[in-house]
Amino acid sequence: MGVRTNSTNTSRGLINKFLDGKPLLVTRTRHTGGGTNKSTFIANVALMLIGGGGAGAGYGGEGARGGGGGGGYVISAESDVETGTTVVITIGSGGSAPGGNGGNTTSSGGGFDYTAGFGSGGAGSPGSGGPSGAPQSNSGSSKGSNYSGGGGGGAGQGTPAPPWNDTARGGQGYDFDPFLNTTPGTQYYGGGGGGGFRRSQEPPTNGAGGDGGGGNGGRTHNIGNNVDYQAGSGGGNTGGGGGGHPSGNANGGNGGSGRAVFRVPSAYTTRNTTGTVSTETRGSYTYYTFTSSGTINF
Repeated sequence: MGVRTNSTNTSRGLINKFLDGKPLLVTRTRHTGGGTNKSTFIANVALMLIGGGGAGAGYGGEGARGGGGGGGYVISAESDVETGTTVVITIGSGGSAPGGNGGNTTSSGGGFDYTAGFGSGGAGSPGSGGPSGAPQSNSGSSKGSNYSGGGGGGAGQGTPAPPWNDTARGGQGYDFDPFLNTTPGTQYYGGGGGGGFRRSQEPPTNGAGGDGGGGNGGRTHNIGNNVDYQAGSGGGNTGGGGGGHPSGNANGGNGGSGRAVFRVPSAYTTRNTTGTVSTETRGSYTYYTFTSSGTINF
């Protein structure tokens, strides 16, 4: 079972339904020394994964803390999947504050063997933001001063705005709208967490989380380290990084857990899933969104 592989004396037949001129179900006949075997495949199946985000740094000592990196992402090519194939999905957890790494989101089976890497936790000293997960591995920004932590790297771009510009914004996540067939600019995942600020002027500021679930950084007044804005956690199932906190008397935000989405032609209606899975049909495809670990059987 699995994604189609080349074999000798294999014929491709059409079965009833098409998508953009391509067959949705195909049969192949394999001629071997032991006889003839026929198999049916579902065409044009694709998968996206986003890893768990890293947590922001907090607690302990003086100085601003960095935001956590967003989870990395994978988008597979469209493949033909043999009926009866089961794919196992493992959703990466978000990192625990202060500064914990997230978990990998993985898929296995049927030729869908992929890993979206975890976002790294933000640093407490020197307060740099954590990088996003592999395969992107975009770096977070470095600490600019004792008063400004760096933003975490996002899945969709490289280093965030430098903290010495008093932004410490987390890096932007990746835009999945083309894959998901949704309104442009609405489906970002893997945003970096914002860096924390420790400022004496009114009002103090803090680093915003990156688009795609990044948590905002915390902020304090310099005098007495009074906390007036707690660091935010990365969004659940977004792979967003947690925000960093700027002083030793409060924690950073936790990272957001990952997700997986299968895109299957909507004309094919028979499949079984386990885990927490929601379905939605848009255009010619049905989307199976995993927010917990589970399986899908075609």
